[in-house]
Amino acid sequence: MLAAAVLSAAGVVSARAPQAAQAPVFKSGVELIAVDVGIVDRTGLPVRSLRAEQFDVTVDGRPRRVVSAELVDHAPAPDVPAGGGAKAAERGQPEYTANDATGRSTPPGRLIFIVVDQGTFRPAGARAATEAARRFIDRLQPTDRVGLLAFPPPGPVIAASRNHAAVRSALANIVGSGEALRPVGRTQVSISEAIDIAADDSFALAAVVARECSGLKGPELQMCTDDVRLAAQTVEINARMRTRQSLDGIRSIVDGLAAIQERKTLVLVSAGFPSSDRGGGGELNVNTEVSAIARRAERANANLYVLHVDSSFLDAFSAETQRMSDTVGRDSMVLASALENIASASGGTLFTVVSGADTAFDRILKETASSYVLGLEPVDSDRDGKPHAIRVSIKVAGAQVRSRREFILPAATAAAGAPLDPLAAALSARRVMTALPLGVSTHSMGPEPQGRLRVAVTANIGRNLPGPAEFTIAFVVTGAAGNVVLASPPISQRLAVPAGSDTGSGAYLTAIAVLKWLPNPERLRRTTEQAPNGFRVSPGPILSRPWCSAFMKGP
Repeated sequence: MLAAAVLSAAGVVSARAPQAAQAPVFKSGVELIAVDVGIVDRTGLPVRSLRAEQFDVTVDGRPRRVVSAELVDHAPAPDVPAGGGAKAAERGQPEYTANDATGRSTPPGRLIFIVVDQGTFRPAGARAATEAARRFIDRLQPTDRVGLLAFPPPGPVIAASRNHAAVRSALANIVGSGEALRPVGRTQVSISEAIDIAADDSFALAAVVARECSGLKGPELQMCTDDVRLAAQTVEINARMRTRQSLDGIRSIVDGLAAIQERKTLVLVSAGFPSSDRGGGGELNVNTEVSAIARRAERANANLYVLHVDSSFLDAFSAETQRMSDTVGRDSMVLASALENIASASGGTLFTVVSGADTAFDRILKETASSYVLGLEPVDSDRDGKPHAIRVSIKVAGAQVRSRREFILPAATAAAGAPLDPLAAALSARRVMTALPLGVSTHSMGPEPQGRLRVAVTANIGRNLPGPAEFTIAFVVTGAAGNVVLASPPISQRLAVPAGSDTGSGAYLTAIAVLKWLPNPERLRRTTEQAPNGFRVSPGPILSRPWCSAFMKGP
């Protein structure tokens, strides 16, 4: 996959022509704040054909004009059924995208990672959810890329690709590694009660003692009270360990996927981890860390859908005492609240699963079929490197909005507005920009020695140019998972307009040599270190199947 962008020193896409003629100027949209938004109806189906004026957006409580609203549609062609990769190939579906409204194109496909928090499940506790995930994979489109990340290790890790079978097979290897928060013993204290007792709530302690030490007096009552305190401390320590493990794992995965710039969907499957529902401090009050993860997800261009597999009802029923906990409802909320905050703050939502997870996966499949990219006009105060609250609403009855709560723009510097800043933004955004008059195609020129394949890259840049014009040009090459394999440095080049051109576009031609196969990480490391001409190859995750690394060669 190759993406390209062109800019001039003016900060918008334009051509510098001779002084005698006025150079045409066309906006690329990279100077706008791009906001990914999902709009669905009550059943989860995407709402399409919306216009910019139907969106209401506020930033820090103040209305902000929506300049553009562009639909990015991942829905299949009408004759391509879900999971019909082979049939799609037989029909000869074209694998290209067009940069205008009239061009024929195939849906770009989704980038989905199934993330399983193994540490929250008891052994075999995740089986029902993983079986539903396998059925979910069967319904993905051939163009969708899917990966699998299970934590904490050991657990299967499969890089995202169109090889759906690899992920489907690996799901069978997931085994829960978590332990019960409540130790089995005579004295039973729930997670909610442990949180209260850890907060020195004397009323909560008295209530548990009255239940667990009923009928005892004197030294026996004191011993039982000490047992209650010890049981509460044990539950609270186990809760802190699970919460820390889960938060660290989610943060690590979000940060690791930030190298893949395009929009990605993370489907997090978890049995939940405790967070305090009381005010004040304490290690189980994780609101600050949850907000930080949501900001990391915003920077990584990732939205999280969370499946909370709720086993609190079964866990609350003590195998030894054969009685139900008094706080089962509150326990469930304590385990789910942090997950819900992470999901909603990062543009997704939480689904609570008690028995079967198919309904939740079906909803995710619907909701991710399309999304909008809104273009907002920035103001000077946005560029301060601090989080800004953003709220998106829609003037459509019954519609639900999936959008992040915050955005952060880098602080303005002396170099702000230089041509390379919007150029880099255009390349890193990995979004379709239909207003950009740029056509790119690649052509294989045959194999070369040492497993390389020479590829010619041609582009038509601009429209209605009166003559030769100078552009600043850059391109990136990405791997199958969307990771950046090559980011070329910007090159200033004067492009001629071929005689007889119907569009008046400048003609650009270059070539790259693609390494068809990198057999092991050591060779990959050497390739990275020895990349010629100053280009640095950023390979991202090692894939189990052949993939491409590239560097510029000529002209």
